[in-house]
Amino acid sequence: AVALTVLGAGLASQTEVKAEENERLRQAREQALQEVLRNTPYDDLKNAYAGAFRKNDELEKTIQEKDRDLEFLSQELGK
Repeated sequence: AVALTVLGAGLASQTEVKAEENERLRQAREQALQEVLRNTPYDDLKNAYAGAFRKNDELEKTIQEKDRDLEFLSQELGK
């Protein structure tokens, strides 16, 4: 029982450390992104933004196709 308690405490401690590391990593990424955005010319940002919208549209179409495929396959399995 003592070993399980120690093991549980160790796992909880690791989880806390990972959560703290993840938060620090998230903050570091956010700071790096802000720095890149501050130092990137407007036209470059505008082009990247437009490209992201195009890619998003493509991905939304792919999701719709996959949803239709899933519905079809679900109906086929239900027969």
